[in-house]
Amino acid sequence: MDEQMAERQEARNVPEMSVYEQLYIQLYDYHFSRITFLELLEKWKETLQLPPTAQLPHAQHENS
Repeated sequence: MDEQMAERQEARNVPEMSVYEQLYIQLYDYHFSRITFLELLEKWKETLQLPPTAQLPHAQHENS
């Protein structure tokens, strides 16, 4: 039980990363080739909680 208490205290002492920190770390992952550019954009979209992108009208005609 003491281990659980210690883990909870450690979890409280470590602040959650801000959005800016998350974006910065993801940018580093891209810079050091751990992820591709498109993966970077996808991670940023998730981090920033952006809505799904809608296709533009001209893109719909190209796909038809």
